[in-house]
Amino acid sequence: MSECIHSSDISPPAKSTWLCDKWMELFYVEFFNQGDMKKENGLPSTNLCDRTNTNMHKSQVGFIKFVIMPQFLIISYIEPEIQPYLGNLQINLKYYETKVAEEEKSQTQI
Repeated sequence: MSECIHSSDISPPAKSTWLCDKWMELFYVEFFNQGDMKKENGLPSTNLCDRTNTNMHKSQVGFIKFVIMPQFLIISYIEPEIQPYLGNLQINLKYYETKVAEEEKSQTQI
């Protein structure tokens, strides 16, 4: 049961792309605000909270590949009805990988 609750908590990348993207933006507003506050108070900021060094799309690729996808695969053995969410994860992973590739391409053209 706790795995199901945890999966629900980290589920935005398994939603439709527009919703996944909106949640990602909201998470990073929170993360970056936290990082800014830490810097203002002379505290070190974690990588995901540093707006100057964080690539949101690249971070999302890693999050989906190494956290969300394995979690949802485990849950799918228990509850096969979540298969559509695994499909969304694949779609969103491809979406963010494309975004990363576009960003890297535009940086090399500068």
